[in-house]
Amino acid sequence: VFMLKAIFSEKRTISILLMSILSPIVYSGACDLYEEATGMKPGVFAVQEGGKFEINDGSAGGFSAPNDICHASFSGSTSINVGNSNYYAPKKSSCGLKSSDSTVGKLELPKFQKSSSTDDLTIRNGNAEAIFRTNNRYHSYRPARSHSGNNEYCKNGNRYQCDTSHNGVVFPTLTDDSQPYFLMSNTKNNKWGKISADADSKYYLHFSYDVNSSPYKIKELYVRHAKKIVFEPGTYFIEKISWMDNAILEVKTHDASGAPLGDGTGTAKIHIGDGKKSTFKGNGACINVQGCVAGNFAARDNKQYPERLAFYVHTGSLTFGDRLQVSAGIYVHNGSLSIKANSGTVFIGEAVASNIAVGNRAKAEYVYQDTYIFSSLYTDTGETQAVTKEGYYSLASAAVPRYAQTDDLAYIAYQTDDTSSSGGTGISGHLMAFPLLDSGETDESPKWDAAKEMNESERRNRLYSVDASGKLVKFTQLDNAAFISRSPSPWQIINYTINPAYSSGKYLGKRDRDSLLGRPYTTQPVIFDTLGLVIFHSDDGFIYAVDALTGDLKWGFMPRILVPKLKEYNKFYDSHPLEGQISIHQTKDKGGYIVGSGMSGALHYALKIDKNGNIENQVWADETIGSNESRPVIFEVDDELYALYITNETNIVVRSLTKKTYSEKIYNLASKTGFITSFPILYESFDLASNTRQQNIKVYFGDANGDVFEGHIIENDRFKTSLSLTEIGNIGTVSDVQESITFVQSATSAGADFIVAQTETHLKVFKSVEEGIWNSDWTSYVTGSGRWTSGKYKPETNYSDPKSEHIQRLESNVTITDQLEIAENVIFLPLQKEETDSCDAYYYLYKLTNGYFPKNTLNRTTPVVDNINIGTGKAMKPNVMVFNGNVAVQGHSEKNKENDSGKAPLGLDDASTFIRDRQGISGWRELTDD
Repeated sequence: VFMLKAIFSEKRTISILLMSILSPIVYSGACDLYEEATGMKPGVFAVQEGGKFEINDGSAGGFSAPNDICHASFSGSTSINVGNSNYYAPKKSSCGLKSSDSTVGKLELPKFQKSSSTDDLTIRNGNAEAIFRTNNRYHSYRPARSHSGNNEYCKNGNRYQCDTSHNGVVFPTLTDDSQPYFLMSNTKNNKWGKISADADSKYYLHFSYDVNSSPYKIKELYVRHAKKIVFEPGTYFIEKISWMDNAILEVKTHDASGAPLGDGTGTAKIHIGDGKKSTFKGNGACINVQGCVAGNFAARDNKQYPERLAFYVHTGSLTFGDRLQVSAGIYVHNGSLSIKANSGTVFIGEAVASNIAVGNRAKAEYVYQDTYIFSSLYTDTGETQAVTKEGYYSLASAAVPRYAQTDDLAYIAYQTDDTSSSGGTGISGHLMAFPLLDSGETDESPKWDAAKEMNESERRNRLYSVDASGKLVKFTQLDNAAFISRSPSPWQIINYTINPAYSSGKYLGKRDRDSLLGRPYTTQPVIFDTLGLVIFHSDDGFIYAVDALTGDLKWGFMPRILVPKLKEYNKFYDSHPLEGQISIHQTKDKGGYIVGSGMSGALHYALKIDKNGNIENQVWADETIGSNESRPVIFEVDDELYALYITNETNIVVRSLTKKTYSEKIYNLASKTGFITSFPILYESFDLASNTRQQNIKVYFGDANGDVFEGHIIENDRFKTSLSLTEIGNIGTVSDVQESITFVQSATSAGADFIVAQTETHLKVFKSVEEGIWNSDWTSYVTGSGRWTSGKYKPETNYSDPKSEHIQRLESNVTITDQLEIAENVIFLPLQKEETDSCDAYYYLYKLTNGYFPKNTLNRTTPVVDNINIGTGKAMKPNVMVFNGNVAVQGHSEKNKENDSGKAPLGLDDASTFIRDRQGISGWRELTDD
């Protein structure tokens, strides 16, 4: 990607860069032109107005003083939706959480439907006896193996009164394992008194669900010693639940053929009448947790689906016992939620209640995953809302060729909002190509817009996904099981996904009916120049490839993981299904690989592309827990390709791309770091000592605690079995600052290596003159700046002339908005600056080696003597290119500056060139010949 140079030291090491070109993260701020934050944040727990949230000593309820030390683990989100004054957390060590200082309202629940039935059912004993109580009379049905029917059960031991079912309950098969469960049905008797599952055997209860029948109504469900209870998606009204030790609850969404089960929603909605009377004792019980074995802790690396199960507690508080593992959405309408914690307690999903208290014990885990059941609740109470904006604007860095000349094309992802003044009818997306002018800027008019080059016929023939076996298929030919929906039907979903104007715009959601392309959001387009393609993401769920010269649609691909979400057409756009970044790699056969992230870091995919630029196959798709939407890094070891990315907040995952036998390595760093919040970067070297060629690769990243780390992934040609880390340092000055690292970057200059770390408010440079030893060098942050001399920090005191030999500070009205770039020993730091009546985008400039302003270095028609104002809104990571033989830096922001007529032109209008070319492009450790 960048220029490669070699440096020979005493160790005779050749160093080569390996990095991903990074792209913007959208932050919310006081002058944010895109989003307006009103306090609500995605989080695992939220309380209602006036409610309290407590991380306590392990006992549920009471809201007493919590422990001083945080033992529990929180991941997926750092936000708890509770007022600041009602947030009770450990005092001496933080759990890495923040109060959003906001609360939620109440859901509108349906009227609870009580059962009027006195019919009871008890399943017990190892031989799976079924005892029915009807009109105060008991009848026992037991297997009759000696009976000619073999699979029949006989009433009260009477061999002449035998059947395969009774009172709507189908008995298990005895001659084979085709049905090892008692099949409950809501098509006959869907009203029950007490159902007791107490059979310590292979037989279990399975609640089937017919969407055309009324919901289940049960007075009490008592589960003890049962192997498991299975619910199909549907609605269940249960007045009281008693869930005892080691029992497993499973939600079954599809049958063996892949056809959807139940009501087609994919969610079992269990309404509990009285939480106070209900008991979830725990002690090894597993509630909708994949890979969970009763009594044993479930591996966190298993995929979890909390959206499949929802508990709605209509009255009373709800308590979960210890060692209980739950993956669900939980809503307590008029009471509190308490989770006792012991080793092995896990809650995955979202929970809302009037008050919430959770236990603070080691190995207790609380993991945020969106369940999609609280969207309306958050919206009603002021969730972060999009601010409607006029005209075209961009939220992603542009794609510019690394080596370019006049008339080559630069690519910018734009979007428009629903604005009546501009004639809009909904959100639209655009990928525009702009010719480069002699100045390094672009023409104001695009050569083409991919949205206008696309038509419905092309989308029907060129959009793809995969079937259940992973085989590439046209999107229009996807199997019905992929959609998990009966209403709308799979065919309706296909049609409105292909064309938003289908059925007179009935299924538009927030899409523009006249635009076939969804908004690109924050994904930077990527130029696959060897294949003549531009690759980009869209909020309509597709990864697109268009011809780099004409904009013609080559293909689009939707990961199958996203297909079931399409039925929620009113919410799909807001979920930003492909929020993430893209990496590419060319292979020796002139084809290549595309590896990307989506779903804010919960989805990663890999596609194999043939030499003609077409999709050959999906290599893999990985759905996990995660909120780090960084670009995967592709690298090579022993002629095999691998992709590296972040999942589960603390896992570094390495997946194979080209090995015949698939492999995956997971480095779990939960005990070594906080949540990994930055994009990872790699550094590769080859040790040539003793005429050998030993490959070594290091990884660098930052976490939520403000710390930056270095670790060895490959050492002497082999993957490390575990990742040992070296802490490079904290983002702070004289004491640690707990603020999430957003990006790390590196370069080499004058024989020294530099690591540059950034947060929303801090920029800090670390320097190394000896392998593996890093020292703090200089910093610039909101309200201050300074440098380290002989290990001691010396703050800057002279800010009267920040362009002299002093390190400029960041003012209190600025926010760093994207990854910095380093070129010609100059740091370009993108930030947003809130002025009196505007929100301006800037690049602040620093010399890498000392932090001073780079005087006599840059030209923008005239010499640059101040920080560069590049437009309005967010400043994006700049692009560095060799243009007509000279190094240039091309700036980009949400909108360009307005011209004399009061309009913001499109394209790129902020090219900076260097007064003298010295060392080419400085990128990730560009190496000099010193």
